[in-house]
Parts: sequence; structure tokens; C-alpha cells
Amino acid sequence: LTSLAPTAREVTPWLCASGVARGAHAITQPQVLVVGTRVEALWDEDLKWYVGTIQQDFENGSFQVLWDDPDGGPEQSSCRAKDIKVISLAYQPGDPVQAKFLEDGRWYNATVRSKRESCFEVSWDDPDGGPETSLCRPEDMKKVVVIKDYEPGDRVEAMFDEERTWYTGVVEERLASDSFLVRWDAPDGGPETSLCRARYMKQISIFRDYQIGDRVDAKFPGTEEMLPAVVAQLHRDGSFQVRWQDVSKGPETSRQLAEDMKGIYRDYAIGDRVEALFPESWEWQTGIVRHDLGNGAFEIRWDDQSHGLESSMSTPEEMSLIQEDSYDDMDWYADLYDDDEE
Repeated sequence: LTSLAPTAREVTPWLCASGVARGAHAITQPQVLVVGTRVEALWDEDLKWYVGTIQQDFENGSFQVLWDDPDGGPEQSSCRAKDIKVISLAYQPGDPVQAKFLEDGRWYNATVRSKRESCFEVSWDDPDGGPETSLCRPEDMKKVVVIKDYEPGDRVEAMFDEERTWYTGVVEERLASDSFLVRWDAPDGGPETSLCRARYMKQISIFRDYQIGDRVDAKFPGTEEMLPAVVAQLHRDGSFQVRWQDVSKGPETSRQLAEDMKGIYRDYAIGDRVEALFPESWEWQTGIVRHDLGNGAFEIRWDDQSHGLESSMSTPEEMSLIQEDSYDDMDWYADLYDDDEE
């Protein structure tokens, strides 16, 4: 199966280490938690998700979960309902999914072919010399939904199949229910148009509602480098005047288009490794996102608790995501202000 390290211009769409592939969004289903239900649950000690079975309902919003593979840890733990996800069994032939390829333990894009007694047969989008199909347990699968409502004229990023690389373009024509003709912005000697599958397309959404005081990264004049800045003025034509954080490289302020700006990363999830400003000292410390507190705030459990504080609240302006490995950059949530992800 294909496993390529991504660059700024290249994303491996078949390998999904920490999210979902471009063009596909993970589905969260309404769930009923009862004794015997197969689930994934968050273990509080390391804030990672593990497979298990509900053994008891404490009737106070928490459940006893028996782990499939304790691996030296406790055989069962008490978990809160919000930290439990039911493992879906409702896959049908033709459903697009992510599935774990057991030989390397990584997640790849696939399509359900058939249901067996206790598992499903899936066909891999890109076997790349490996088996074209595999049998997968429900706990090794994740259902996704593919966006298919593109219209001619839509600005998109899409995968050029011959290079397995993503480029920008414009939808020119719908060719089938899940495929489109895309005209590339910069063919660079290649074809001007290509047939692209909806699963490997993403509509380009540009956030334009920046306000004075917003912290952003913006394209520095005369370069392609994205540097930190603060929005200082809103212009009537929709552009923005930004004040650069480091004025040693050139002008103190510059006029910027929304297309050349990115806001602060806000799509943190429970278990994300982060650096955040520690209260009182206001120094950067590492920790793990423990809770989403709502209203844009998160509870961080600190790695170093020698200061007497186990956890505290942080906001995205005070946080930075730690990329654990080279695959994290493949995450679908790269457009920092794209609110239509869920």
C-alpha cells in the first residue's frame, strides 16, 4: 500500500494516520450505550483510544469498559459517555471507509465490497503492489462521507492521479455522480484538464471575516513565506492591512488579500499533543488536550506537574499543535477557518 511522506504541495490521500482523506469527512453517528456494546474508549492515563466492550452502566453518565488488549495496564476502566464511541456495524457494499491494513497498522482509503459473518471485505483504493482486498474487523474501519455536490466554477484542490499530487483548479463539468472534470490552474506541461474523483477533491474555502486584532500568518511581500502578523485595518475592497510581528525584514505593515492569510489553528481534539502558555510564568510548556470546554477553550493536562498545577484552561491563541510524526500533516483539517468540516 502506498505510503509517501507529504510536502507542502503533496499529500498522500490513501494514508490517513490522524484524520480522514481529503474529500471525505468522518461521520459521527448518534449512539446508544448498553452493556455488551463494542466501543472505542478514551483511557484517561494516556488519553488514547482503545477498543473494548461495555461491561456495566453506572447510570451516572459513566460506564465500565473491558479492554480487548490491556497490554500491561488495567483490564477494565471507568469511562465517561463523552469519551466512548460505538463501533459501527452498519457498513454496506459501496460505502467509502478508512480501514486499517494489519500488516503495517496504518489507515488507508478503501470501499466496502461485502459483509462477512464478523468482518467486512474491503477493496483498497491504491493497493500499490499489496493485496487488492482485505478482510477487516469493524473496529478497524471508519465510515466517511464523500462530498459530491460540486458545481461548475467551484474552486477546488484535487488529486492529479498520474503524480498522486494535489493541485488547485476549477470544476468544469460533472461527468458522473462522483467524478468531475477539473481544469488545472497551472498545468506546467501536463494536461489542462483531468478526470477527478469526488473522494480526492476539496472545495477551497477562504475565510474573509478577519477583524482588527486577529492574529494571522500572512504572505510576506516579495516572498512566499508565511509570517506572523496582526490585522490592523480593514479596507473597503475586502483586503486587510496587517502589522508584522518581525519588522526587521522589511515594512512594518502591508496590505494583504484574504487568499494570502491564514488564521490561528482551532481544530484541537482530545488527545492532541500541544505546546501552550503556562499560567503565571507564561512560558511555553508541553501537554495534552484533556477536554474541549466549549466557546473555543480547552483544558490542557501538563506534562510537567512539578509546579503544582496538573491542568489549566488555554485558548487557541495560547496553543500550538505538536506534530508527532511526518503523517500528521495529511490531516484534512488544514484550512484553519473552514467551519464546514463537521
